[in-house]
Amino acid sequence: DYYIPHRAHEGYGLNENAIMHAKKHGVELIVTVDTGISAVKEAAYAAELGIDLIITDHHEPPAVLPDAYAIINPRKPGCPYPFKSLAGVGVAFKLAQALTGEIPHDLLEYAAIGTVADLMPLTGENRIIVHHGIARMRSTVSPGIRALTGVAGVDGKELNAGHIAFGFAPRINASGRLDSADDAVKLLTTTSEQDAEHLAFDLDMLNKERQRIVDEMTKEAADMLESGGFSNDRVIVLAQDNWHVGVLGIVASK
Repeated sequence: DYYIPHRAHEGYGLNENAIMHAKKHGVELIVTVDTGISAVKEAAYAAELGIDLIITDHHEPPAVLPDAYAIINPRKPGCPYPFKSLAGVGVAFKLAQALTGEIPHDLLEYAAIGTVADLMPLTGENRIIVHHGIARMRSTVSPGIRALTGVAGVDGKELNAGHIAFGFAPRINASGRLDSADDAVKLLTTTSEQDAEHLAFDLDMLNKERQRIVDEMTKEAADMLESGGFSNDRVIVLAQDNWHVGVLGIVASK
């Protein structure tokens, strides 16, 4: 099973409510993806409930690491893994490879999408993952990826990393930014062409709504800047109660 925290209600990563939810449903092992390296308190809570915790992450480790069953992170002090710039999805992919004893070719497409969407440098092993993932995507059997190419207006045979970054990633991320990310998971895992088309359409509409909200918030922020007399300030903090937490980062970067 899988569980993705609701960004607005739970934040980004491992949290005690999610762990309690897992415990109530008989879960005995949690494997995190792209999160958990700072979750000292949450790891202790999982241990208290008798749940084993395996953390897979790629973020910089803090001084104190969680007391987990295992921590898999190429940036962890003393980790001998030669390539330190894997995306979170890349670390999960390598765990799958280690568990199966072979390269999980059927997961390359997802690893490629996640690596590009996470803006990781396309060098070293990332470049290899993305190269082979895109090659598979050009003749994909995944209904979800085919539906994504359709709504993004991409010719599947001409697919490249730019199409993933500007066509796929915003639509996949829109669900997690404005609502629950579950629809994106359903899209990428469905075996039904019809369901994939419906889900891709819904994500496309959600992405358009996300763009509208970003434009509106950016204009509000710009107006506040212009009228606030901030010209001599080195640090500026802007806030509005009604701003959507899911897109704050995008607006800040603009």
